[in-house]
Amino acid sequence: MEKSVWRGSLLPLIFCFLVLGLCLSCASTPVVTHTPEEVLIAQQAVIKVMNIIATAGAESFETQWKALAANSVPDDATEILANIDVIPGLRMQLDNYLQAIQRDVTTIANQIPTFLTQEIFLNLSIADPYSLIEGNKDSLTRYFASQVSSDLEAWITLQLSAEELSGMKAWKELVRSYNMYTQSRNLLYPDSTKPLITSNPVHVVTVTMLRQLLEVMKAQEALLRSMAPAYEDPLIALFGSL
Repeated sequence: MEKSVWRGSLLPLIFCFLVLGLCLSCASTPVVTHTPEEVLIAQQAVIKVMNIIATAGAESFETQWKALAANSVPDDATEILANIDVIPGLRMQLDNYLQAIQRDVTTIANQIPTFLTQEIFLNLSIADPYSLIEGNKDSLTRYFASQVSSDLEAWITLQLSAEELSGMKAWKELVRSYNMYTQSRNLLYPDSTKPLITSNPVHVVTVTMLRQLLEVMKAQEALLRSMAPAYEDPLIALFGSL
């Protein structure tokens, strides 16, 4: 009975220590508030660094991205690859297409920085720039992926779909050769007909472009953050001073 009373008497004391510890913990991590001017500068810093790493990602296509069947031919057109040595001239046409789409992708990638600067970054709202500045080493890239990628994807899709581009022209020639051969074969073997190809590679190429862009942006952001204290530009240095 005495032990139970003794233990019961400690409960209020333990509770007081817990409350005191919580209060001290809260007092040791004060909430930092920023002036409107500081927030504006931080927003400018975020846009500037995001522009730098996105430009680096766009420039990487010239040397780091190569058009291959795996990233330039849609899944529902893989019969082209299966018949590459069966249909006369098909291999040469596939090579022509890959070379053409390589040129188109490089050209479009070179235009990405201008598109972002003129169409996206001017109106991009950043409510809490300090959460990005003080965040993880890929916080800006993640923000870009969530807030900008959809608009960029739509723009890239539009550019790739342009009729005057050599990539789409070469694709149509490739598909035409495959479909002509397949139609003739279907007439000869009606019991084992194969479907014709009606798709185009715009989506798969767009996805691979965005993946390449984000991968390079992530690496560039981590590098820039690590070197930020050495920059003379105060907007960039902000990423290394917090």
